[in-house]
Amino acid sequence: MRPPFGLSDHNVIMLHPKSRSPLASSRRTVRKRDTQSSRRNDLFRCLSSCDWSILNSLTNCEEKIKLFADLIRIELDSIMPLKTFKLHINDQQWITAEFKKLIKLRQRAFAKGDKDLFHVYRNRVNRERKFCRARFYLSKVQDLKETKPSQWWSDFKKIAGHRLLVLITYALNSTSPI
Repeated sequence: MRPPFGLSDHNVIMLHPKSRSPLASSRRTVRKRDTQSSRRNDLFRCLSSCDWSILNSLTNCEEKIKLFADLIRIELDSIMPLKTFKLHINDQQWITAEFKKLIKLRQRAFAKGDKDLFHVYRNRVNRERKFCRARFYLSKVQDLKETKPSQWWSDFKKIAGHRLLVLITYALNSTSPI
């Protein structure tokens, strides 16, 4: 306890934080390929036009497997290269690199004081957030309803918001009669 600061009637209490050990990295790196249907079609076309007779010229089975794997890997890397994304460990599963890019642009516009651009990016971020959450639900969580109801409910509660509930209810009702 220390004497009052300035003209204050109250004594000053000094608090010192405990020393902490350095935390592990709060970011994780994910490597992913672009698997859009157009990319998959390009890969299919490329692999179907490949001359596979070269595999018959080899006599050793292990050499054939190695050559086959190398040819597939070369085509994959040329058509669907691996992209590296850095994600925060606390990020939700539905957050994408595009969504994070929009957030960064919105924050930059806010920092510059450009209200009009900030409002544009704010609206785009909100639309993209709703879209990403709904897409994640439809791709990952919806099928859990049939197989693992408790896991479905847990994941549903993690991503559900009032507006999202309306979108999901609409999507479910439009795809399957209940």
